[in-house]
Amino acid sequence: GDKGSFQHWALFAVGPNDHVELTLGGVYGVSQVEQKPIWAFSTPVAQGKFLLKEAEPNRWPGLALAGGILPPFGTGGFEAPGWSGFAYAAVTESLFENERLLIHGNLGAFVLAAKGYAPVTATWGVGTQLRTVAGFHLVGELFSGDPYVSNSGGATQLGFRYIFNDHIQLDATVGTGIFGVEKLPVWATSGVRIVSHKLW
Repeated sequence: GDKGSFQHWALFAVGPNDHVELTLGGVYGVSQVEQKPIWAFSTPVAQGKFLLKEAEPNRWPGLALAGGILPPFGTGGFEAPGWSGFAYAAVTESLFENERLLIHGNLGAFVLAAKGYAPVTATWGVGTQLRTVAGFHLVGELFSGDPYVSNSGGATQLGFRYIFNDHIQLDATVGTGIFGVEKLPVWATSGVRIVSHKLW
């Protein structure tokens, strides 16, 4: 949620093998249009992630590629202004024992076919996750260019993640835009990730 909207993202993913993850979902909620709250939604969001190399603790980082599309379907301000897509490469370095410290980085591009918007925007991000006590982790991120928010600039967010086990984890963050023509407003998030046992 932020000053302009309250959103719920519902994303469903499946890993057909150990190197591929396919995600499909959407967002719905309430947005402020002319100071009046209205129902809003956007769907579908489709994404694929491909693990090229797993991270080796205290050695070489892992490498993955990801890409997705966002069609201009929806209402209430959540819909994209035109057909858009994104792709990025991501690296993860695992340091110390039992993934005590993870460092993430990504670099990519966002393409948008809509009048009045830049057709191609570079995206990048640097983040970290530090395990403290039991399953409690501190997380932080600095990034620029959000494929889900057209014309957004750079932003940062801080929060925590609690990993109960391999099947459930909770997280929460607070963030704000820090540079760019259209700075993102202050926001807060909370989320839950549920992972099933192997299906095959």
